[in-house]
Amino acid sequence: AAFVLGRGGSTKKKIARVCGAELNLDENDNKDSQILEIYGTEDQRRKAKDYVEFVTQQRVGPVHIDLGANERDDLTVVDVPEDCVGFCMGRGGGTLRQMEEEWGTLMFFAQVKNNDSEMEKLCIFGSIRARRGAELKVMSAVEHKKNGHFVRGGELLHPDRVPGDDAGDDWGTDCMLLDNENFSYALGAKGSTRRKLATASGCIIEYA
Repeated sequence: AAFVLGRGGSTKKKIARVCGAELNLDENDNKDSQILEIYGTEDQRRKAKDYVEFVTQQRVGPVHIDLGANERDDLTVVDVPEDCVGFCMGRGGGTLRQMEEEWGTLMFFAQVKNNDSEMEKLCIFGSIRARRGAELKVMSAVEHKKNGHFVRGGELLHPDRVPGDDAGDDWGTDCMLLDNENFSYALGAKGSTRRKLATASGCIIEYA
């Protein structure tokens, strides 16, 4: 229960934010266990239970996911080179936690059933906008560490999507090449111009 609650209730709040349900932890009568109450729609409750299961798996080892079992509309998977995993996670997982906080996502590396790839699988759970925003953050971090993994010749190498991770024609990704002078100008002090451009356009903008 303490692991699901998190420091200051942070994990419980994160799960609730991502799934949209309300979560309450109540002590059982014998005081040796707690009851997790979940309030929301059927879809929100189902996702909340899944997220709690994923979080509790992390307490004892890696999370195991079977991507072929059922299509999910809340999951994006990013292939991360093994030598970039630590860079994406940050010290004590701090970088991933910052991405989760910024985009309202749940993120972790998982062991995927029948995975023949040499890449590590980073799972991102949340809304489509939140997932795409966090995904671009990860892609930007990987590009800084291993240039050319996601972008080559000014073109984005579009990733293979897992079943269910399809936004149709509502979402797409474009790239623009900027020289160093224009890059600094488009970024702005502490990223201020980038944030203004994102707000004005309604797009998610990341630089790599």
